[in-house]
Amino acid sequence: LYAAVAARTARVAGKYDASLASTYRESALRAWTWAEQHRAESSGKGYQATSLDDVHNTTAAELLALTGEARFDLAFQQSTKLQGE
Repeated sequence: LYAAVAARTARVAGKYDASLASTYRESALRAWTWAEQHRAESSGKGYQATSLDDVHNTTAAELLALTGEARFDLAFQQSTKLQGE
């Protein structure tokens, strides 16, 4: 969830402080990388799969809005329960 909040903060801060926005952007991307590397470890530790998927999807959407990178769109599409084209 931190990565999603940091990504949103980077987008908002970008209107006022480019340096701060860059700091949050890099932090969000590092948090995403860490979370992706440790995602399997979170399963079975009291977290419900639905909650993890919701956080994953929210984060992917925020990072997509921040960066425009297709990898975040793909990450969202691979784990969303939404149907559509």
